[in-house]
Amino acid sequence: ATVTRLTAETVAEVLRREFPRLAEAELLVSGGGANNPTLLNALTGLLPELHLRPLSVLGVPNEVKEAVLWAVLAHESLFGEGFRPLHNPSAPPLALGKLSWPD
Repeated sequence: ATVTRLTAETVAEVLRREFPRLAEAELLVSGGGANNPTLLNALTGLLPELHLRPLSVLGVPNEVKEAVLWAVLAHESLFGEGFRPLHNPSAPPLALGKLSWPD
């Protein structure tokens, strides 16, 4: 339980620091943590203003989150404008991947 609490506190600290408008946000949880009621309860207690929902509410099963992530990164690498940090929108966009073509 101690490591779970440390995980929740670390996530809460980073979210508060990186997303100042946290009350307007929604956090979609996935992976093993989405199936851990102790972790979810701790996050809810530490971040009562944040709406937590499982990724499965979007029709994406927990078991395929990595595949979805790679698909999103591939799409954004081909068609996206890059990632701009929310706390510094004037920063140049960061690449979300690299295309490596065979010689």
